[in-house]
Amino acid sequence: MIAFACGRYLLWIIAIFAAVIVLDLAVQYLFQATLPTSVSYVSLILPPFLVGQAWVRKFGALPTKSEAWACGALFTLIQAGIGVLVAVLIAYFEPAVFSSMASLGSGFWAVVSLLFLAVSLVISRFMFSSAAKQIAKQGLITNADKEVL
Repeated sequence: MIAFACGRYLLWIIAIFAAVIVLDLAVQYLFQATLPTSVSYVSLILPPFLVGQAWVRKFGALPTKSEAWACGALFTLIQAGIGVLVAVLIAYFEPAVFSSMASLGSGFWAVVSLLFLAVSLVISRFMFSSAAKQIAKQGLITNADKEVL
């Protein structure tokens, strides 16, 4: 079950991340403007929500608390992996940007990374659970006695 959630999450986060990039490029081309940075948060919030809905539809049950936390943790690890990949790409294609980021020091980036991971874990778990509960309220599951949250 958790492997299903992680696979779906990876597909959704890549698709939404790519869509945000394409949308930003289209806005730049058409209007000579850029999207607000907050638009990129959609790729953090929407995938766990969509996976929570897919979970209930596929398995016909709410995830348990431990399953919800496990999925949130794995979603966070996937995000961290994507973040490392983006950092490597920035270092390769834009060394000046990477060197200016590196000037802030590894301690600063360690704190920022840990803070991001903590926030990501809570958001991922909450959105995953909220979506599952939403589907449960619509009466689409058979055994809604499992508790989420």
